[in-house]
Amino acid sequence: MPPSGSDWLLVFEDDFNSPAIDTAKWVRESAPVTDFGCFTISDSILRMMNDNVSYDFARLYTAGKFRFQYGYMETRMKHVAGKGYWGGFWTYQYDTPSTQVDEIDVSEEQGGSPTVHRMHYHYHLPTDYSVNYDPTYSPGTDWTQDFHVYAAEWTPTAVTFYVDGVEVATTGTSIGHAPTNIWIENQLDQAGVYGGPPDGTTPYPGYRDCDYVRVWQKTGWRGYARVQCSDVTVNDANFKAELLRLAISASITPNTKSHMRTVGVRDYVLEYAADQALTGARIANAIAKRLGADEATLLATLTVTTYAGDTWDERRAACKSALGL
Repeated sequence: MPPSGSDWLLVFEDDFNSPAIDTAKWVRESAPVTDFGCFTISDSILRMMNDNVSYDFARLYTAGKFRFQYGYMETRMKHVAGKGYWGGFWTYQYDTPSTQVDEIDVSEEQGGSPTVHRMHYHYHLPTDYSVNYDPTYSPGTDWTQDFHVYAAEWTPTAVTFYVDGVEVATTGTSIGHAPTNIWIENQLDQAGVYGGPPDGTTPYPGYRDCDYVRVWQKTGWRGYARVQCSDVTVNDANFKAELLRLAISASITPNTKSHMRTVGVRDYVLEYAADQALTGARIANAIAKRLGADEATLLATLTVTTYAGDTWDERRAACKSALGL
């Protein structure tokens, strides 16, 4: 669970209660065989299997399904013992690549070092790779013998790592801000990239078990804006479509329509990440480019109303009250 406080909102959860992978939440990948026989769910535990024959890696990630910007991410996982096993739980910006892609490794384990818990903060560039922060945690526990809870809180200024509810490390550097995806994975390090390749001591198959994955966000990171356009020559369908594109880019949970509500013709309410504020100028610029309209003229016809409150619940209540909902 996140650090104490009532201002957290659960925005993503999979407890693996279904007998099959929820493809509304996850993208599945495995190699070299791609029939996904490496994933099984039993008694609400997801098992990812590698056998050095059909499955060198098995991974789930949320590209195109879910991404988030800042928050508290957590999994309960049992790692794999054996040289060459490599994987864990992390974030990576996959569905919206940029010139700098940030990665938070909440738990990245080497099967050949079962008593060393590894965490990282990276940034990736198109022609370079850098590790900003690379701590370890070794209290004498063998992380492959039982389930443990691995978590990290990502804020605009730092990443703080937790194991079984205990803070174990925090970044001392500035960090990235791009919305990102969740990943969980089990793989064999055949190329010896991280911890060395499998050898004669490596047991097959190897299983990484996951009990759940959850993400919370501070309610203060959400805002509401009502956007109205009084220009009757603007096609409402086009206006709505382009406003939705903009809303998705500014939203905490993109690729859904749940954060945009229709009030009337050219009149919509959007939910967005607070640091991605949808100002009139930003909306006019984006929509004018899409619709081929004059930006200044369009801006003059827009009314953008935001709603005050110290928390997400207060802003939502103010928005609903103003709309008579």
